[in-house]
Amino acid sequence: PILIVSHNPIELQLLCKEVVVLERGQAVSQGSPMEVFTQANIYPGIATAFENILELDLMEQSSEQTIAYLIEAKSTSQTIALPPIPDSKKKDTKHPIRIGIAASDLLIARTPPVDISARNIIACRIERIKRLPSACLVIVKLHDAAQTELAAELTAIAVQELELAPKMQVYIVFKTNAARIY
Repeated sequence: PILIVSHNPIELQLLCKEVVVLERGQAVSQGSPMEVFTQANIYPGIATAFENILELDLMEQSSEQTIAYLIEAKSTSQTIALPPIPDSKKKDTKHPIRIGIAASDLLIARTPPVDISARNIIACRIERIKRLPSACLVIVKLHDAAQTELAAELTAIAVQELELAPKMQVYIVFKTNAARIY
């Protein structure tokens, strides 16, 4: 174990599997970054600042795009399209990379979208919906990587109109350029 002190939730998501939030010397929350940083009382900026962190293995790189898959995925059939990796961050395909995708950059569809420019369409199941003062966070688990959770920021009206509910099968959609490579 190592102790890291930080006020930057994205930094902690990149470095830690478990976090503890202290307030006036007392632990007020503890758990995975997803559990802790999606609590509005712990992280008031959640509706506008939460970033999903994924660890990926590279499959191929070109000057136009990078193709990768989730490390904990059961297969490589569900790939993720990313922007080209800059030379300063290029890695050997044997080493994993981490990416961040803002919760506000994720879309949810009830059926697989067709004829769409977004390259990433991932089958998921809704785990829970967190209602925040200014938005809703829809927490999903990926079918091919059961331990991977993503948070998508939606308006309450979108959640209502799509009739989203826990255990529902949905699709997360995001553009290639929505991913930040760390």
